[in-house]
Formats: sequence, structure tokens, C-alpha cells
Amino acid sequence: MAKKSSGLQPEKIHLIKYQLVSGKLENRSGVFKLESEGVKIGTDFNMAFDLENRIVKSDIKVRYSAAGDDGQPVSADYHFSFFFKTENLDSLIAVKDENEIIVDTGLGNAIASITYSTTRGLLMARLQGTIFENYFLPVINPNDLLQTDTSSNNKE
Repeated sequence: MAKKSSGLQPEKIHLIKYQLVSGKLENRSGVFKLESEGVKIGTDFNMAFDLENRIVKSDIKVRYSAAGDDGQPVSADYHFSFFFKTENLDSLIAVKDENEIIVDTGLGNAIASITYSTTRGLLMARLQGTIFENYFLPVINPNDLLQTDTSSNNKE
């Protein structure tokens, strides 16, 4: 759940680490191109908080799926984790109960924006030379990541 922004200070958010949790590209020999209208890109995003150490962890999973020119499915799945030290985290979240943290909308937007755009660049590099190299994560409203999964059939 998000709360109204109360004074996000972007300079107090520091990306301290990212890691590839998992990555897999399924491409059979003999597949040379994809049906561009059939390429689907889906994402799943979530955040977790270490309040004591003022760390925000974001996880993003991206799945590319399509049919190759032979009609058989091809896919790529990647999961990245990002860790942010947030100096003023205590002023940007409220603990409602042990199962619910209310997050400042500015903080949620900033973490989602950085996570998504950095993932776009990482995937551009990882997918270079593969059949998915011309299919980029689309530009989206980062607030959409905070609500639900996103999907796209776009080629950029």
C-alpha cells in the first residue's frame, strides 16, 4: 500500500548492489527469427525492507516469450535483485502491522524506476546476439509496477 509523498530526497537513495538471481535463454538450434507480433514481455516486481539497516530490496523478474520461425516456443527468463541504502527510510515508510508496510509514493516510484530502467540496460547487454536482441523492455509508468504485473507485445 502506498502513502502520499512526504518529502523524498533522491540523493539519500544509494544503489549499493545488484545481482542476477537467475537467467535462462531457451533458443533451439535453427531458430533464426521471431514473429514480431507474437513477442510478449512480462514483468513481476516487488520490494522488501530491512528497516534496521535502512535497506530496500527490489526484485524484478522479466519473461520474454514468442514462437520461433519454426512455430515452436522460445523464451528468456531473468530475475534481478537490487539493494538500496535509503538514509531517511524511517520517514518514508510506516509500519501498519507486521504484515503491512505503507510506502511513500515517491520512494516506491523511485525504486521502481531505477530497478526497471537499470534492468532494461542489463537485458540489452545480455540479449545482444540472441533472437531477442531487438526486443527491449518498453517504456512504462513505473507506478504500474507497484500495482500489478505488466505485459507488452511491443517491439521497440
